[in-house]
Amino acid sequence: MLENSKQGNEAAEREKIKRIIAEYLGNHLGELFDRNLEAKLPYLRVKLFNLEGYISQEKHEEILNQTKADWEKELNVLQEKMNALRHMNEDLMCGVNDLSAMLDKTKQEREDLVSDKDSLQRKLADTEKKLKKCEDVAELYREKVDYYKNNYASLDDAYKKYLVLDENMRHQLAGIFGKGDTVQGFFCGAVHEAHLKSLWEFICHGINNHRWDENIENNLKGLFDFAFDAMSRGGREPAFLRIETQKGVNFDMSTMQRTSDSRQLGRVQKVLLEGYKNRVGTVIVPSLVVIG
Repeated sequence: MLENSKQGNEAAEREKIKRIIAEYLGNHLGELFDRNLEAKLPYLRVKLFNLEGYISQEKHEEILNQTKADWEKELNVLQEKMNALRHMNEDLMCGVNDLSAMLDKTKQEREDLVSDKDSLQRKLADTEKKLKKCEDVAELYREKVDYYKNNYASLDDAYKKYLVLDENMRHQLAGIFGKGDTVQGFFCGAVHEAHLKSLWEFICHGINNHRWDENIENNLKGLFDFAFDAMSRGGREPAFLRIETQKGVNFDMSTMQRTSDSRQLGRVQKVLLEGYKNRVGTVIVPSLVVIG
């Protein structure tokens, strides 16, 4: 503001000086050509020093010093602002450098992730191929397992029941299952018609005399069920039918055999071992029951 004001004053002063000089030259041009300029200088000086609004040298220097002081003060303020801006710029540059480093790190991490992603995709593709092969193999095994379940599971289960019997009992059953040291030999003995009746009689005798605990009885019954089912499926039509004896019915000696400790007459309290008959209805062996 001070500088603009000063410039305005100086410009106005110059205009006044120009007008005075122009006026003097217009009135005294001839005298100047008469080389009498030196004599006229005092007059011109008086004119100049008596200008309206003339500022003395001391005042001019005072204004100049004040202006200089104002400028220096403003310069100091600007210098402080510039220093502050410099510090801000330095901070910003540090931030920019940090951001640049972070950006470089992020780019590297992104490249690593892309690389890892590509690697994982390749591994996934390989894994999927291996999985497909495993699924194909598993399907073959499932087919084999299904085939085994449908054709051999019952045989395997029955043979395991036979193997858990103690050696003495397996020796007693040698007339039915032979040595029983192979699945094939065990099966051949189990599907023999005469062996089926012998097995039933062996089990009936043991139950009737309380020779075994429940686990052994269940294993022996399981062996009989397997042998009976194998015989029934051996022909076009079942060779034998089970005698289905219901609990609560009256004792019928034509289809039932009571245990040694049962009453002579009464109703069936418990069926210990079902008997079976042939296709025409002839009873081969009766059901072993408890009469109450």
